Amino acid sequence: MKGKNLSHLQSNKGKLTKKFRVQGIPKLVLIDGENGKTITVDGYTCLTDNPNGEGFPWRRKKVTEVIKGPIITSNKTEVEALEALKGKYVGLYFSAHWCPPCKAFTPELIRIYELLKSNGKNMEFVFVSSDRSQDSFDLFFDSMPWMAIPFGDPRTEALKGLFGIDGIPSLVMIDDKGEIINLNGRAAVVEDIDAKEFPWYPKPLNELTGSASVMLNESACLVLFTEGEDSDIDMAIDVLSELAKEESEKGEDQELFFFFGADDDICYSVRDFASLDDQCPLLVIFDFPEQKIYVCKETDITKDIARAFVKSYFNETLESRPLKPTV
Repeated sequence: MKGKNLSHLQSNKGKLTKKFRVQGIPKLVLIDGENGKTITVDGYTCLTDNPNGEGFPWRRKKVTEVIKGPIITSNKTEVEALEALKGKYVGLYFSAHWCPPCKAFTPELIRIYELLKSNGKNMEFVFVSSDRSQDSFDLFFDSMPWMAIPFGDPRTEALKGLFGIDGIPSLVMIDDKGEIINLNGRAAVVEDIDAKEFPWYPKPLNELTGSASVMLNESACLVLFTEGEDSDIDMAIDVLSELAKEESEKGEDQELFFFFGADDDICYSVRDFASLDDQCPLLVIFDFPEQKIYVCKETDITKDIARAFVKSYFNETLESRPLKPTV
């Protein structure tokens, strides 16, 4: 094998897996050696499509470059994508008829779409299908009120590669200038049943609910568990807001995501899974990709304590234990 590998840096494997949200292999990520910025997380597809290296290093294209071409409207006519979507907030809906979670989520997304339209929002959704046949595509698309990339169109794989889509359903939100707003629009929709926070810019700090399960599984997440009373939640927001904002400003380099726990069922589930007692407040960092947990020993959680806890985590001086203790 030509080229270097990181086999001698095994301790970094988990960090790299989290950073690039690797859910399957093979996965080829290309990095700019001058500034350390990610060029593409879909180098494998780029290499497969260009075995002689044409277009290397395959820098990320703009959404408008990839999506241009004909798309289908809900009444089955074709329009030019750039013309139809110009100046609009766009949700790219990666989904398929064969996928049970997709079939469960689609009716809710339709409700949200119709609510946004009735409120006069300048927006559109586009179905990007992973269906395996034209008939399945047609059957699923017939239930949708929005537009679609035609079945079998090469732009489907190009868009999946552009956003690193490894699982469905996924909803990617794009602003009216073609820039990414949110790669996890699905979770935002689930949390915002009245669509009051459209177009769903990511929040630095969120409540720990069921929709956070994807983030918990893929990334290191800090959670401040509380009793769930209004005063407790206010405390958690006050303690974590500044830290969460600082970390979110790292953009694609963000390594730690921030949550406060109130009384959602997932709070009890993850505490039970990790064999945590009922102490509140309780400050914890869950690292599911590396199967580790870091528990703050302090019982009075202040801004200074939270900041010191996070600093120790990044300095790798924080004591951890296995996420699921052995019996």
